[in-house]
Amino acid sequence: MNKWILGFLSIVLSFLGFHLGSRQVEEKVPTFKTIRIGDLSSELTGDGSRRPTGGSGTQGQIHLKGLKRGPQSQGHSSGEKEREEEIYFRSHLSDRGNLDIYIKTKNLFRNYEKKEALARWMVLGNFFSSSKSYGDLFYSSVRNLNEDPKKTLEVLQKSMINMGQEDSYLRGMAVNLVHHLELEDEEKVSFFGKEIDRPLKVSEGGDLGYNASSIVPSLLYLKQYSKDDVITVELLKKSLEKNQRNPETQKSLRDRYLAFFPNLAHRI
Repeated sequence: MNKWILGFLSIVLSFLGFHLGSRQVEEKVPTFKTIRIGDLSSELTGDGSRRPTGGSGTQGQIHLKGLKRGPQSQGHSSGEKEREEEIYFRSHLSDRGNLDIYIKTKNLFRNYEKKEALARWMVLGNFFSSSKSYGDLFYSSVRNLNEDPKKTLEVLQKSMINMGQEDSYLRGMAVNLVHHLELEDEEKVSFFGKEIDRPLKVSEGGDLGYNASSIVPSLLYLKQYSKDDVITVELLKKSLEKNQRNPETQKSLRDRYLAFFPNLAHRI
Protein backbone atom coordinates (compact mmCIF):
# COMPACT_ATOMS: atom_id res chain seq x y z
CA MET A 1 0.00 0.00 0.00
CA ASN A 2 1.08 3.54 -0.73
CA LYS A 3 2.36 5.39 2.34
CA TRP A 4 -0.06 8.26 1.71
CA ILE A 5 -2.98 5.86 1.75
CA LEU A 6 -1.81 4.43 5.07
CA GLY A 7 -1.87 7.83 6.69
CA PHE A 8 -5.27 8.60 5.20
CA LEU A 9 -6.81 5.35 6.39
CA SER A 10 -5.56 5.86 9.92
CA ILE A 11 -7.06 9.35 10.10
CA VAL A 12 -10.38 8.22 8.61
CA LEU A 13 -10.67 5.34 11.06
CA SER A 14 -9.93 7.81 13.83
CA PHE A 15 -13.03 9.76 12.89
CA LEU A 16 -15.03 6.56 12.57
CA GLY A 17 -14.13 5.99 16.18
CA PHE A 18 -16.11 8.98 17.34
CA HIS A 19 -19.22 7.49 15.76
CA LEU A 20 -18.69 3.86 16.62
CA GLY A 21 -16.58 3.72 19.74
CA SER A 22 -19.34 3.65 22.32
CA ARG A 23 -21.61 1.16 20.57
CA GLN A 24 -21.88 -2.43 21.75
CA VAL A 25 -22.51 -5.79 20.07
CA GLU A 26 -23.52 -9.27 21.10
CA GLU A 27 -21.89 -11.33 18.34
CA LYS A 28 -19.07 -13.78 19.00
CA VAL A 29 -15.90 -13.72 16.93
CA PRO A 30 -15.53 -16.77 14.64
CA THR A 31 -12.22 -18.44 13.87
CA PHE A 32 -10.53 -19.95 10.84
CA LYS A 33 -8.27 -22.74 9.65
CA THR A 34 -4.51 -22.58 9.14
CA ILE A 35 -3.47 -20.46 6.19
CA ARG A 36 0.05 -20.41 4.76
CA ILE A 37 1.57 -17.99 2.30
CA GLY A 38 5.25 -18.33 1.50
CA ASP A 39 7.20 -18.53 4.73
CA LEU A 40 4.44 -16.93 6.79
CA SER A 41 1.91 -19.04 8.61
CA SER A 42 -0.81 -18.43 11.14
CA GLU A 43 -2.22 -21.02 13.50
CA LEU A 44 -5.97 -20.76 13.20
CA THR A 45 -8.80 -22.95 14.39
CA GLY A 46 -12.32 -23.63 13.19
CA ASP A 47 -13.73 -24.99 9.95
CA GLY A 48 -10.97 -27.13 8.50
CA SER A 49 -12.47 -27.59 5.07
CA ARG A 50 -12.74 -24.10 3.65
CA ARG A 51 -10.26 -21.58 2.26
CA PRO A 52 -10.79 -17.82 2.03
CA THR A 53 -12.88 -17.24 -1.08
CA GLY A 54 -14.84 -14.51 -2.80
CA GLY A 55 -14.12 -10.92 -3.71
CA SER A 56 -12.42 -8.28 -1.64
CA GLY A 57 -15.67 -6.46 -0.91
CA THR A 58 -16.57 -2.80 -1.15
CA GLN A 59 -13.58 -0.51 -1.36
CA GLY A 60 -13.18 3.27 -1.44
CA GLN A 61 -15.23 6.08 -0.03
CA ILE A 62 -16.77 5.75 3.40
CA HIS A 63 -20.24 6.88 4.36
CA LEU A 64 -20.28 7.26 8.12
CA LYS A 65 -24.05 7.05 8.39
CA GLY A 66 -23.97 3.69 6.71
CA LEU A 67 -21.84 2.28 9.49
CA LYS A 68 -24.31 3.13 12.22
CA ARG A 69 -26.07 0.00 13.31
CA GLY A 70 -29.81 -0.31 13.34
CA PRO A 71 -31.78 -2.45 15.78
CA GLN A 72 -30.62 -6.02 16.27
CA SER A 73 -31.87 -8.29 13.51
CA GLN A 74 -35.01 -10.17 14.42
CA GLY A 75 -35.26 -13.93 14.01
CA HIS A 76 -31.52 -14.52 13.76
CA SER A 77 -29.89 -16.87 16.21
CA SER A 78 -26.42 -16.12 17.54
CA GLY A 79 -25.13 -19.00 15.44
CA GLU A 80 -26.54 -17.49 12.25
CA LYS A 81 -25.08 -14.09 13.08
CA GLU A 82 -21.75 -15.73 13.79
CA ARG A 83 -21.81 -17.55 10.47
CA GLU A 84 -22.72 -14.40 8.54
CA GLU A 85 -19.85 -12.53 10.13
CA GLU A 86 -17.49 -15.38 9.38
CA ILE A 87 -18.45 -15.52 5.71
CA TYR A 88 -18.11 -11.75 5.39
CA PHE A 89 -14.65 -11.66 6.94
CA ARG A 90 -13.43 -14.67 4.93
CA SER A 91 -14.47 -12.99 1.70
CA HIS A 92 -12.06 -10.15 2.47
CA LEU A 93 -9.21 -12.52 3.23
CA SER A 94 -9.20 -13.41 -0.47
CA ASP A 95 -7.46 -10.06 -0.93
CA ARG A 96 -3.69 -10.60 -0.60
CA GLY A 97 -3.12 -7.35 1.27
CA ASN A 98 -5.78 -8.17 3.87
CA LEU A 99 -4.50 -11.71 4.26
CA ASP A 100 -0.91 -10.57 4.74
CA ILE A 101 -1.98 -8.17 7.51
CA TYR A 102 -4.05 -10.89 9.14
CA ILE A 103 -1.23 -13.43 9.13
CA LYS A 104 1.39 -10.92 10.24
CA THR A 105 -0.73 -9.81 13.18
CA LYS A 106 -1.48 -13.38 14.26
CA ASN A 107 2.23 -14.22 14.19
CA LEU A 108 3.27 -11.00 15.94
CA PHE A 109 0.76 -11.56 18.77
CA ARG A 110 0.89 -15.36 18.78
CA ASN A 111 0.98 -15.51 22.59
CA TYR A 112 -2.01 -13.22 23.08
CA GLU A 113 -5.28 -15.03 23.68
CA LYS A 114 -7.21 -12.31 21.84
CA LYS A 115 -4.98 -12.42 18.76
CA GLU A 116 -7.90 -13.39 16.50
CA ALA A 117 -9.92 -10.29 17.39
CA LEU A 118 -6.80 -8.14 17.16
CA ALA A 119 -5.94 -9.52 13.71
CA ARG A 120 -9.47 -8.78 12.54
CA TRP A 121 -9.21 -5.25 13.82
CA MET A 122 -5.96 -4.70 11.94
CA VAL A 123 -7.50 -5.97 8.71
CA LEU A 124 -10.53 -3.68 9.09
CA GLY A 125 -8.33 -0.64 8.53
CA ASN A 126 -7.27 -1.91 5.11
CA PHE A 127 -10.76 -1.82 3.61
CA PHE A 128 -13.91 0.10 4.28
CA SER A 129 -17.56 -0.56 3.61
CA SER A 130 -20.83 1.14 4.48
CA SER A 131 -22.46 -2.24 4.95
CA LYS A 132 -24.01 -3.50 8.17
CA SER A 133 -21.68 -6.51 7.97
CA TYR A 134 -18.66 -4.24 8.24
CA GLY A 135 -20.20 -2.46 11.23
CA ASP A 136 -20.97 -5.77 12.93
CA LEU A 137 -17.39 -6.96 12.47
CA PHE A 138 -16.09 -3.63 13.73
CA TYR A 139 -18.17 -3.78 16.90
CA SER A 140 -17.50 -7.42 17.69
CA SER A 141 -13.74 -6.99 17.34
CA VAL A 142 -13.74 -4.01 19.69
CA ARG A 143 -16.01 -5.70 22.19
CA ASN A 144 -13.84 -8.81 22.28
CA LEU A 145 -10.70 -6.76 22.93
CA ASN A 146 -12.54 -4.81 25.63
CA GLU A 147 -13.15 -7.94 27.69
CA ASP A 148 -9.76 -7.18 29.25
CA PRO A 149 -8.79 -3.71 27.99
CA LYS A 150 -5.80 -3.32 30.31
CA LYS A 151 -4.31 -6.56 29.03
CA THR A 152 -4.88 -5.43 25.45
CA LEU A 153 -3.14 -2.14 26.20
CA GLU A 154 -0.22 -3.96 27.82
CA VAL A 155 0.18 -6.28 24.84
CA LEU A 156 0.15 -3.37 22.40
CA GLN A 157 2.69 -1.40 24.40
CA LYS A 158 5.14 -4.27 24.59
CA SER A 159 4.90 -5.12 20.91
CA MET A 160 5.16 -1.56 19.63
CA ILE A 161 8.54 -1.11 21.28
CA ASN A 162 10.05 -3.44 18.72
CA MET A 163 8.03 -2.39 15.68
CA GLY A 164 9.99 -0.95 12.78
CA GLN A 165 9.11 1.31 9.86
CA GLU A 166 7.62 -1.64 8.00
CA ASP A 167 5.07 -1.94 10.80
CA SER A 168 3.83 1.65 10.55
CA TYR A 169 0.38 0.53 9.41
CA LEU A 170 0.02 -1.72 12.48
CA ARG A 171 1.16 1.13 14.72
CA GLY A 172 -1.54 3.38 13.30
CA MET A 173 -4.23 0.78 13.80
CA ALA A 174 -2.99 0.10 17.34
CA VAL A 175 -3.35 3.80 18.14
CA ASN A 176 -6.90 3.79 16.77
CA LEU A 177 -7.72 0.72 18.84
CA VAL A 178 -6.59 2.32 22.11
CA HIS A 179 -9.12 5.07 21.46
CA HIS A 180 -11.86 2.41 21.61
CA LEU A 181 -10.59 0.57 24.69
CA GLU A 182 -12.45 1.07 27.95
CA LEU A 183 -9.60 2.71 29.83
CA GLU A 184 -9.15 5.78 31.96
CA ASP A 185 -8.38 8.96 30.03
CA GLU A 186 -5.03 9.19 31.79
CA GLU A 187 -4.03 5.75 30.52
CA LYS A 188 -4.86 6.73 26.97
CA VAL A 189 -3.00 10.02 27.25
CA SER A 190 0.08 8.17 28.47
CA PHE A 191 -0.11 5.76 25.52
CA PHE A 192 -0.52 8.47 22.89
CA GLY A 193 2.21 10.53 24.51
CA LYS A 194 4.66 7.62 24.32
CA GLU A 195 3.80 7.05 20.68
CA ILE A 196 4.93 10.53 19.68
CA ASP A 197 7.87 10.40 22.09
CA ARG A 198 10.27 8.48 19.83
CA PRO A 199 13.02 9.30 17.33
CA LEU A 200 11.55 10.08 13.94
CA LYS A 201 12.88 11.00 10.54
CA VAL A 202 11.12 13.12 7.97
CA SER A 203 11.66 13.32 4.23
CA GLU A 204 13.53 16.16 2.56
CA GLY A 205 10.26 17.98 2.14
CA GLY A 206 9.55 17.73 5.87
CA ASP A 207 6.90 15.05 5.52
CA LEU A 208 6.43 12.38 8.21
CA GLY A 209 5.72 9.71 5.61
CA TYR A 210 4.91 6.33 7.14
CA ASN A 211 5.12 7.80 10.63
CA ALA A 212 1.95 9.80 9.98
CA SER A 213 -0.03 6.57 10.34
CA SER A 214 0.40 6.76 14.11
CA ILE A 215 1.59 10.30 14.88
CA VAL A 216 -1.38 12.15 13.41
CA PRO A 217 -4.10 10.05 15.11
CA SER A 218 -2.05 10.11 18.34
CA LEU A 219 -2.18 13.91 18.31
CA LEU A 220 -5.89 13.84 17.50
CA TYR A 221 -6.61 11.59 20.47
CA LEU A 222 -4.19 13.39 22.76
CA LYS A 223 -6.19 16.54 22.13
CA GLN A 224 -9.42 14.69 22.87
CA TYR A 225 -8.37 12.97 26.09
CA SER A 226 -5.83 15.28 27.72
CA LYS A 227 -7.54 17.63 30.13
CA ASP A 228 -4.32 19.07 31.57
CA ASP A 229 -2.31 21.50 29.44
CA VAL A 230 0.71 21.04 31.70
CA ILE A 231 0.82 17.30 30.92
CA THR A 232 0.22 17.92 27.22
CA VAL A 233 3.06 20.45 27.02
CA GLU A 234 5.37 18.06 28.84
CA LEU A 235 4.59 15.24 26.40
CA LEU A 236 5.09 17.44 23.34
CA LYS A 237 8.35 18.86 24.65
CA LYS A 238 9.69 15.38 25.37
CA SER A 239 8.99 14.43 21.79
CA LEU A 240 10.85 17.47 20.47
CA GLU A 241 13.77 16.76 22.78
CA LYS A 242 13.92 13.17 21.55
CA ASN A 243 14.49 14.55 18.05
CA GLN A 244 16.79 17.43 18.94
CA ARG A 245 19.59 16.05 16.76
CA ASN A 246 17.38 16.38 13.69
CA PRO A 247 16.21 19.99 13.26
CA GLU A 248 14.07 19.15 10.22
CA THR A 249 12.15 16.56 12.22
CA GLN A 250 11.74 18.95 15.11
CA LYS A 251 10.34 21.65 12.86
CA SER A 252 7.97 19.23 11.13
CA LEU A 253 6.69 17.90 14.46
CA ARG A 254 6.29 21.33 16.01
CA ASP A 255 4.26 22.53 13.02
CA ARG A 256 1.91 19.61 13.52
CA TYR A 257 1.71 20.15 17.27
CA LEU A 258 0.72 23.76 16.74
CA ALA A 259 -1.96 22.71 14.26
CA PHE A 260 -3.59 20.60 16.98
CA PHE A 261 -2.70 22.79 19.97
CA PRO A 262 -2.51 26.43 18.75
CA ASN A 263 -3.25 27.62 22.27
CA LEU A 264 0.05 26.12 23.46
CA ALA A 265 2.24 27.85 20.87
CA HIS A 266 4.00 30.03 23.43
CA ARG A 267 4.85 26.99 25.59
CA ILE A 268 6.28 24.56 23.05
